[in-house]
Parts: sequence; structure tokens; C-alpha cells
Amino acid sequence: TRNAVTDGFSLIKYKCGKSVVDDRRRLAKVRAEVGPEFKIAIDANQVWNVDVAIDWINQLQEFDIEWIEEPTHPDDVVGHARIAKEVAPIKVATGEMAANRLIFKEKNKMTLAFSEKLNLCDSKSMVCKCSIAAAHKKSGKKIVYVGDGHSDYCVSKRIDLVLAKANLLAYCKQHELPHYAIDDFSDVMMRVKQLIRQPESVIEKNVDQKKQFFKSLNS
Repeated sequence: TRNAVTDGFSLIKYKCGKSVVDDRRRLAKVRAEVGPEFKIAIDANQVWNVDVAIDWINQLQEFDIEWIEEPTHPDDVVGHARIAKEVAPIKVATGEMAANRLIFKEKNKMTLAFSEKLNLCDSKSMVCKCSIAAAHKKSGKKIVYVGDGHSDYCVSKRIDLVLAKANLLAYCKQHELPHYAIDDFSDVMMRVKQLIRQPESVIEKNVDQKKQFFKSLNS
């Protein structure tokens, strides 16, 4: 916890759900360590039914929890809606285990939100990939990014090299971003090994050189 705070993280998530007494003990220690402004989240990994979840989470209200992740079975949309209502202002996070659109058949019961999204990002993403890239760039590191979708567009403009497929590949071509086209993870491994052997052949080129290099490479 101390290292996370020192390293600049703004939220830490802790596992919970085995014992409410133990959860209260641990969260009291964490809150005392990080102070009143730091965000704390908890993750129950679906261990409770709805009634138990509501009672348990409300016993943790004094620790100013930012959100609870997966308090009950992921298919129980109505149950999550009830939990969210009865444990407010603690937010409820779910969706990680939502495997298909049928889970969302109960209209107006779930809200898509990105509570940790930063203004730096053009993309809708829970994690600001751009801020992570910026932190690594600030330390002088070269960044190779692997992606395929819309949420990867923003960060692709801020790194050194993209290994891209699908929509991201088209985006890289359209905006002349330095990239390799990939089909699967074997391509990623091949390119990474190539970069390890000869990083100067790709990464150290300036922007104009990289554009020309990758235009010829991907043509």
C-alpha cells in the first residue's frame, strides 16, 4: 500500500468477502495509512447473494469505499441494481464476466461508466492508457504497443511503435503511425524478438524516418 501511494497511484483495490470482521480490520488499517482523500475499492469476486452483499457492504461504509466489484453473480442484473441502490454512495462495478448481450436484457438496470477515465484520453476506457504511456515516456523508455480496437487509437499516437491488427491497423495506416501488421500472437513474438536483436533498426529512427520505413515495410 505504501509503495503504491509513493508511486503515484490514486486508487488501490483490495479483496474482501471472507469475514466482515477481518474486512473491517484491514480497511481500517488501510484508511489510516493512506489518509482520507485516497480512493479505496474492494472486490468480492461474486461470493455473496444480494441480501448478504447489501448488509456486508453497508458495514464498510465508514471507510469511504469508492466502489465494490462483483458483489454477486454477474448474470443477476436486477440484483446488482438493487445492491447499487441500497449501498449508495458506494458505486458497484461489474461487467468483467458479462460474456454476451443477453446479460444486458434488463433495460435501464445497468449504466456504462468510466470512473477512472482521464481527460487526456480520447477513447472510452476504464484505464487511461495514454497516462501510462506518458509516464513511461517521461522516464525515457521506448514503448511498443499491441492492440486491435478503438480504445487503442488514442495511445497509439503517443508511443514509438504499434503492433496492430483489425481496426487499429487501419487507423495506423490512415494516420501514418509507425506500425507492424500482425495476425496473431505468434507475429507479436516474432516482431518482439526482432526488436530485441536490432532495436536501433526500428525504435531509434526519428518520426519522419519511421513513417517512411513503415510505409515501405507494410506496402
